[in-house]
Amino acid sequence: MINFQKLFLDIFFPRQCISCGRPDTWLCEGCRSKIVLIKSPTCPACKKLTPKGQFCPRCRPKTSLTGIMVTAYYKEGPLRDAITNYKYKYIAELSDPLSDLLVNHLQVFTLLSNPILIPVPLHKSRLRQRGFNQSAILAKKVAESFGLDYEKKS
Repeated sequence: MINFQKLFLDIFFPRQCISCGRPDTWLCEGCRSKIVLIKSPTCPACKKLTPKGQFCPRCRPKTSLTGIMVTAYYKEGPLRDAITNYKYKYIAELSDPLSDLLVNHLQVFTLLSNPILIPVPLHKSRLRQRGFNQSAILAKKVAESFGLDYEKKS
């Protein structure tokens, strides 16, 4: 059944890079290489360099979060194309290149001790419409890659 479904999708909806149109892949290596990765973690509020994307001492009292790790710049280009297609055109197969991007980038940084990955909840009507929660898929793949705790909140 799965092979028939894959064959059907490949015939009627062939895979092509969502950014440049190259056939047989959702995000080609050329477009992946154009994604600008964040090299140094910064305070999510004031953008000062901080370890592990933590809030700096001045900004810490303003939030209940410890920090935020950002992988890449989203504004334009292949990453924006991938995320937009993943979320709004429901191309679930983009979870593989997107989670690979997260895992490869996060391997460079030492994560906070005992992190727990919790996906952003999706409204029930949106989940029915989309058929999947994109953040849950990414969080689970990242958690599995690092052997981290993953907690699915509904």
